[in-house]
Amino acid sequence: MGEKKRTTAKMATTVIESMMDAVVVTDLEGRITQFNKALTEYFGWGKEVMGELLTIFVAERDIPKVMDGIKECIEKGFLRNLECTGLTKDKKEVPVLLNVKLLREPKGNLTGMIAVARDITELKRAEEELRKRAVIIDSTIDAVITLDLKGNIISYNKGAEMMYGYTAKEMIGKSITTIYPKEEPPELEKIIGVLLKGKKISGMEATVEHKNKELITSLVSLAPIKDEKGKVIEIVGIAHDITELKRVEKSLRKRTHDLSERVKELNCLYGISDFVEKPGTSLEEILQGTVDLIPPAWRYPVITCARIIVEGKEYKTKNFKETVWRQASDIVVRGERVGAVEVCYLEERPERAEGPFLKEERSLINSIAKRMEEIIEYKRAEEKQLELRDEIWERIDREKKLAVAAAAADKARLEEVEKARKAIEERAQKLEKSRSAMIYLLKDMDQARKELEHSYEDLKALDRLKDEFIAMSAHELKTPLTSMLSLSQQMSGKELGGLTEKQEKALRIISRGGERLRGTVEKILEISRLESGRMELCKEKLQPSSLIQAVAARMKTVAELKKVSLTQEIPELPPVEVDGGRVSTVLTNLIENAIKFTSRGGNVTVEARQRGDRILVQVRDTGMGIAKKDLPQIFTKFFQVDHTKSGAGLGLSICKRLVEAHGGEIWCESGLGKGSTFSFTLPLKVYSII
Repeated sequence: MGEKKRTTAKMATTVIESMMDAVVVTDLEGRITQFNKALTEYFGWGKEVMGELLTIFVAERDIPKVMDGIKECIEKGFLRNLECTGLTKDKKEVPVLLNVKLLREPKGNLTGMIAVARDITELKRAEEELRKRAVIIDSTIDAVITLDLKGNIISYNKGAEMMYGYTAKEMIGKSITTIYPKEEPPELEKIIGVLLKGKKISGMEATVEHKNKELITSLVSLAPIKDEKGKVIEIVGIAHDITELKRVEKSLRKRTHDLSERVKELNCLYGISDFVEKPGTSLEEILQGTVDLIPPAWRYPVITCARIIVEGKEYKTKNFKETVWRQASDIVVRGERVGAVEVCYLEERPERAEGPFLKEERSLINSIAKRMEEIIEYKRAEEKQLELRDEIWERIDREKKLAVAAAAADKARLEEVEKARKAIEERAQKLEKSRSAMIYLLKDMDQARKELEHSYEDLKALDRLKDEFIAMSAHELKTPLTSMLSLSQQMSGKELGGLTEKQEKALRIISRGGERLRGTVEKILEISRLESGRMELCKEKLQPSSLIQAVAARMKTVAELKKVSLTQEIPELPPVEVDGGRVSTVLTNLIENAIKFTSRGGNVTVEARQRGDRILVQVRDTGMGIAKKDLPQIFTKFFQVDHTKSGAGLGLSICKRLVEAHGGEIWCESGLGKGSTFSFTLPLKVYSII
C-alpha cells in the first residue's frame, strides 16, 4: 500500500512538472510545499518560496482579491479563472489567470490546495489590440459593416449609424439590401460570388437610402474575411459618403456649360467685328454674315433661326420661320427706328427668364442690335465719303480734259492744272486713309459705349433715388390733399356755412385742381408700386369681350360730352386669366387719351381679336396724331408730346408696365395729322413678371 502511494505521488509530480503553466501545491495553511519548473521559468521564483504563503508571487494590491478567492475555493472546493496581477522575483508585474482546487486524501480528508497560474500577457495584448481596432472603427466617419455570406449584417459601426440614420440595434441581423432603394436593389449574389473567390471590390459607387428617405451616393469597397484555412467566412465593407462631392461635380459641370455659352456669345460679337474690319465689306454682307453668326450663339443652335430687318429689307437664315418663341430688339439710329434683330426657336423649349430664352440672350440680342446701329451709321458715313470721292474724280476728269484742250495754247496753265490734280489726288488719298481711321474710331466708339453703360448704371441709381423721393413726396401729399378735398366738399355742401357766388366759383376751381392733383398722386404711387415690385396681380379667368365692353360703356358718356363717336368691334373671344382691374385701367387710359386728343365730330374705335396665342386689343382715333420722333418715348415716365402738355406724363408708362406684367406687349402707330392706333396684347397663357 505504501508503495502504491509512492507511485501515485511520483506520477503526480511528473504531471505537475510537465505542465506549461506555473503550478504550486500548498498545505492547509496556504504555505507552499511543492512547485514546478514553469514557476521558475515564467516568474523567476525558486526554492526560496518553499514554506512561504501562496500570495508571495501576487502583487500587493491584488492580495485581498486572491484571499477572497481562496475562501471561495474552500467553500466550493475550487476557484476558476480569477484574473489577478502576478509578481516575478524581480518585482515585475505579470497578468495571470489563477485556478485553485482543494486536495483530499482518498478517505476525503483535506490535505491542502493546488494552484495553477497562467501567464496571460499575450492574451491581454491581443485584447487591447482588438479594443483599439474597435475604437478606430467606431470613431471613423465612414460606414464599416460586416456581413455574413448571405448578405446579412453582423456588425455596424457608429459611422454607419450617422451615414444611414439606422442604429446598430435596428440593422444587425437584417439584409444589407434594407438601405437600398426598392426600385434599385444591388446585385447581391453576383457581388458575393466575386468575394467568395477571394477577390476584393474597390471604388464601387452605390446609391443608398437614408432612414429619412434621402438618397446618398457612397463609394464602397468590399473585402473577404478568411479563417486560418483560407476559407471565406465573412465580408467587410467600407462606404465613404460622396454625396456632397457629386453635388459639387454637378455644379462644376453646370458652370462649365454656362461658361461655354458665354464663349459662344463672345464669338458672335467678335465675328461681327471681323466683318466690319475687313476692307470692302458691304453693309448687306455684314448684315447677312451677322444673321448667320446668331444661331450658334444661342442655347439651342439646331432649332434657332434669325432675321435682321433694316429699312424694309430682310436678311435671314435659310431656315427662318416666325414662331411664337420669339425674341427681338429694335435697331435705332439717331433716334429713328430703322429695323430690328429677331431670333426664333423652331420648337418649344422649357421656360427660362424670357419665354424659352436666357436672360444673357436678352443682353446679347440687345448688344447685336446696338452694334448694327453703329455699323449702319458708320456705313452711311462711308457712303457719303465714297460719293464725295466720286465727285472729286469727276472733277479731276473735267480738269484733265480742260488741261489737254488748253495744253497747246498755255503750257504754264497745264502745269498749274497738273499741280491741282496732284493736290486733289493727295486729298483723295487722305480721304482713303480717313476710312481706315474710321475703323479704329469704331473701336473707340465701342469703348465709349462701355463707358456710357457705366455712366448709365450711375444714372439709373440717381433715377431710382429720384423715384423714391417722388413716391415719398406723393405719400406725404396724399393725406393733406384728401383732407383739403373733404373740406372743399363740406364747404360746397354748405355744411360750414353759406358762400358767395365768387367763393363758390373759387371753391370749384380748387376742387378741380385738387382732383387733378389727387389723380397725379395716385399715378405716381401706382408707378412706384410697379417699379418696386410691391404690386401683386389678382388674376381671374375673364371674358375679354365683356371686360372691354364694360370699359367702353363707362367711357361713352365722356365721348358724348365732347361730341366724339365711340364705337366697338368685339367678337366672342376665348377667356384669359388676368387682373380685371389692371386691364380696365389700361383700357380706360387709352380710350380717355383717344377721346381727349380727337376733335369734335371725330371717331374713336375699340377693336379686339385673337392673333395666334394672344388677344390683340386696339384703340384707334382720328385725332391730331403723334410725330414719329416722339413715338419711341411716349411710354417713358413723365414724357409729354409737345402739343399735349397736360397731365403728369405717367398714364402710358403705367399702361406699358401693367401690360408687360401680364406677359403682353404694347405699342403705338401714328403720324401727325393721321390719328393714332394704340395696340396691346394679352397672352392666353399668362407669365407674370411682377
